Amino acid sequence: MSLTGLSDEEVRNNLPSFFMHELGDVISVHGLLSLVTKFGGENLYIPHTASPDGKFAGLLSPNDYEALCARCGGNVLKVPMAAKLKKLKRDKEIVAMKKAGASHLSIAKKFGIRDRTVYRILREMERNGYSIS
Repeated sequence: MSLTGLSDEEVRNNLPSFFMHELGDVISVHGLLSLVTKFGGENLYIPHTASPDGKFAGLLSPNDYEALCARCGGNVLKVPMAAKLKKLKRDKEIVAMKKAGASHLSIAKKFGIRDRTVYRILREMERNGYSIS
């Protein structure tokens, strides 16, 4: 699942605090998203120095790659699954579909959830400041 469409603030607020504490101040939001999208749930050995042919070379910007190595080089980094981000992305898609006129039932079928769950998600999103109509 692609995590595009989330604001920087949404990403920073919904990644686990241990991950943000470790990397949030040195790697861009795009870099953080790239790591959790490709390696979520894995323990990754981080090399001491960035290499042009290394595992992260095509994934992270050169600045992010160097910053990752400087901060975590020689250690294993636990990359979170980012379940809260994935749920937020899904919930925002549900809101967008509802705003576009989709029925609760068609939304439920698309996401493999019950129509009652769609009602609940829309209520929660509205309470959290998202416009439903």
